[in-house]
Amino acid sequence: MKLSKQSRLSGIELLKLIAMLLIVISHSAPYYGDVYAESYVNLRVATTNVQNLLLIFFVYLGQVGNCIFLVCSTFFMLEQDKVKGRKVLYLLTDCLFFSLSFLLAFSLMGYQLPRMTILKQFFPTTFEFNWYVGCYLLLYLIHPALNLIIRSLSQKQLLLVNLIGIGLYSIAQMVLRDSFYYTRLVGFILVYFLMAYSKNHLKNTAKKKAWNLAVLTISTLALVGMILVTNVLGQYTDTFYEKMLHYCIFVNPFILLIAFSSFHLCKEWHITNKVINLCASVTLYIYVIHENYLFATYARPTYFAYIYQTYSYTHVALWSLLLALICYVAGLVIGLIYRYTLRILIYKVCDRMTTLLSVICNKTLEIFSRLD
Repeated sequence: MKLSKQSRLSGIELLKLIAMLLIVISHSAPYYGDVYAESYVNLRVATTNVQNLLLIFFVYLGQVGNCIFLVCSTFFMLEQDKVKGRKVLYLLTDCLFFSLSFLLAFSLMGYQLPRMTILKQFFPTTFEFNWYVGCYLLLYLIHPALNLIIRSLSQKQLLLVNLIGIGLYSIAQMVLRDSFYYTRLVGFILVYFLMAYSKNHLKNTAKKKAWNLAVLTISTLALVGMILVTNVLGQYTDTFYEKMLHYCIFVNPFILLIAFSSFHLCKEWHITNKVINLCASVTLYIYVIHENYLFATYARPTYFAYIYQTYSYTHVALWSLLLALICYVAGLVIGLIYRYTLRILIYKVCDRMTTLLSVICNKTLEIFSRLD
């Protein structure tokens, strides 16, 4: 997740806080851990249980949140043509710090962790423990080249690229999944090009409140309807029985419309609030804390096992929301503490490393230039 700047409009920053809450809610359902445990719930199958159906909706909220975050990030990246080494290093060290903190905590609590799990905690981004962060970094590294391509295209050419992208990597992915060599990075690039067209050629439309409210309402109802229809069909045919999460991807066209319309509405909300901006600046930390691999694999299943054995799952959706609220608030508080304490020292070390690497690179280039 992209670190916020206090100079940004608080409307967008508030949207990012809401998006993070949606992501946390999606990760707070009992579908982690041992699939054979009594407390585990298979959310991929059609159900007549209202609580399970609510949990399925919770999972979709996560993809809505992911898409909103990406839309917010691409809007600002289109204005930048340089890759900042410090920013990349900051992001990697933040993820590493929290990953190793969890490793230390779980080790002190007596957990016997597999060697490979321990190793992966040292490389959380590389091993996709934080898949969004890793994919975002790849997009950030190539975004100057994407900007050059976008500027070289006329409006009609850019529109054509987007229409092809939507057909292959939004509509087709919703129906067929992982077709046409789709990857998450391809999805990120699709959103990047969509934002480029929206920002450069749909300025007036993007400012129309009524239009965006209509798009948001219709796309939300369409997504809800799709889930409900799939669930009903799953009661009668095997074809749809295990398809409840089939459409749960951030490039789902309805999710894209929800994200873009929400962004356009919040972008036009011209307010500045220091508290909102400050809280939004630690959304990255909320993400890496609540979705840490060890926490998701060991702590979250333990929570739901206790709930299942003590209270049953009569109100499991409420218990999931309670866990989400705890994780969200805890992540926010821990993130703010980290920002004003250890992060200061860590970033100083990163700055020295960046300076040293810059000197080494310049010296190396100087040596090779002399050889020529």
